[in-house]
Amino acid sequence: VTADVSDAAGNPAVQASTTVGLDNAAPTIAITTPIEGDGVVNAAEDGDVLVAGTTDAEDGQSVTVTFTDGTTTVTATATVASGAWSLSGAEADISGLTNGTITVTADVSDAAGNPAVQASTTVGLDNAAPTATVAIAATALNDGVNTSEVTITFTEAVTGFDVNDLTITNGAIASVSSSNGGTTWTGTFTATDDIEGTGSVELTGAYTDVAGNTGATGASDTVAIDTRVLTPTIKPGITDQANTVSGTGEAGAEVTVNMLEGGLSTFVGTATVWTDGNWSFVAASPIADEAVLVATQQDKAGNRSFAAQVTSFTDTDGDGTRDTSDTDADGDGISDTAEAQRESTVVVTSSKDGGPFGVTLSSPASTGYAAAVDTGSGDQINLQSTAEGETGTGSGLGTISTVTYDFNTVATETVSDVTISI
Repeated sequence: VTADVSDAAGNPAVQASTTVGLDNAAPTIAITTPIEGDGVVNAAEDGDVLVAGTTDAEDGQSVTVTFTDGTTTVTATATVASGAWSLSGAEADISGLTNGTITVTADVSDAAGNPAVQASTTVGLDNAAPTATVAIAATALNDGVNTSEVTITFTEAVTGFDVNDLTITNGAIASVSSSNGGTTWTGTFTATDDIEGTGSVELTGAYTDVAGNTGATGASDTVAIDTRVLTPTIKPGITDQANTVSGTGEAGAEVTVNMLEGGLSTFVGTATVWTDGNWSFVAASPIADEAVLVATQQDKAGNRSFAAQVTSFTDTDGDGTRDTSDTDADGDGISDTAEAQRESTVVVTSSKDGGPFGVTLSSPASTGYAAAVDTGSGDQINLQSTAEGETGTGSGLGTISTVTYDFNTVATETVSDVTISI
């Protein structure tokens, strides 16, 4: 750069000369992508986001890096060294920005002050941990219906999740799968056999979302389980004139009894098991000895049992011994042999002479037995009677003045409340 001048007389000045540098070329700058290696910043990375790039600005020039979610901006600086720059050691904390797409820009000027065209890129911010819900479709399972679909729904798609991340109680799930990219997973819960209790499925294992955020655990659901199938018992002895059928079972269950005969099954009756575990009902018709009876029960959960089968016999007193083998079938403490005999014969002679009956015992009771006679009063004698050619209470025996009454007594039994009018 020179400068020349002359005075009014035309005398020229000694030329002035100097130099100036011309630098009007803008530097360039670029951002290395993807940021954080995958283009997504997660919760483990959002406090120290590392951004780097290149530039042809001189060493020592400052690079300004900005992050914005459209509302809030975070700024960080780096220094150019050998054509590169990095926030290493001065990483940006963008944890306060809103999840979503974050715009990242980088600006630099050269030593002459020429600004580079701004470099710009985007990075995803996802620092929210996924959560989940667990839902077992059924509220109760039994032996007949012992499976239910289980659905695990996450707030976003997850990776690293499988059936081993579930803790399962009183049941099993073979596997889980997703049909919508990892947000919803389903499996089949199968209840354990022969239990009464509660089944549960709880999310306990580690999993992450696509951004790498570790998911929350603890989501769970439960289902009532009753897969215990108890077989009732049925007593072979049929009591009370061969009509009462009884046995044991599960409290609250309904027991059904059928009779097998000629390849056919005939309904006999049903009963609800009492709280003490016993049941009984009175059959509409007597049940013959050697009848094949089959009992099943269905509990409150709907479980239907295997069948219990017995061959019946008559057991009048309910002592478990068939009457044909029992020495006291009716259980009154007197042997059947003794009851079958005519233990005592008492001849009672009564006469009426215008006043009360006169009653005498003309023969004693058999040895070991007692006979009792209630003479009553007035015209009544309380006795069981047998008149010549007639039996009964004595009613309608006409005007016979002397009658022989014949009756039996057993052990301490007495004849009473039998009215005879003559």
